[in-house]
Amino acid sequence: MREVFNIFDVNHSGFIEPFELKAALRAIGFDVKKADVREIIDNLRNSQKKKNQNSRRFEEEEEEEECGNSRRDFLNFEEFTQVVTTQLSSRNIEDEISRAFSLFDPQNTGKIGVEQLRVALAQLGEGKKIKDDELQGLIDIFDTDGDGFLNYEEYRAILVGK
Repeated sequence: MREVFNIFDVNHSGFIEPFELKAALRAIGFDVKKADVREIIDNLRNSQKKKNQNSRRFEEEEEEEECGNSRRDFLNFEEFTQVVTTQLSSRNIEDEISRAFSLFDPQNTGKIGVEQLRVALAQLGEGKKIKDDELQGLIDIFDTDGDGFLNYEEYRAILVGK
């Protein structure tokens, strides 16, 4: 999941911004709109407040909001993982993974390469922000058979960590 986080953290800030979260969720098969992302982030923050987690972070964010510099909408790695896990658990995970794989493999070749990733991410509005070497790096990390592409099982491993 760390690799997915790093790919979608396009400005390398260490946080996922709302537009990056939207692209990441769409890339794994969720048809989310800006309002959906807003709701997801609001639900996460409300849940955290109820559990009194990250109380210092919320105090800092409230101070930043007063100055007009809110990071409340930004997600760190743990929060990003929680959001993705929650989204995946709310649906049939195998159906979602298959649907997402199909988004990257529209010609049903059974393989995803850099070109397919770039085209799919461009359709999601993120293609120009991610460099080919970063995409190839992601492929290389999970390409267990060494063919330079991701097959379904390798792609699945990215999302479920197995």
